[in-house]
Amino acid sequence: MRKALLAAAKRIGEATIDHGKTACKPPDVTQTVAKSSTHTRRRSSIARRA
Repeated sequence: MRKALLAAAKRIGEATIDHGKTACKPPDVTQTVAKSSTHTRRRSSIARRA
């Protein structure tokens, strides 16, 4: 599923969002997916040890 998500994000490209006069930025999809995958793997390994 992760490969499909990254492929879709690549096809769609970067989103342009008007946040007004704030410094907010949309998160990068590839970084968010990598971070989420790492978190999920760590939680799974901890759950197996318990």
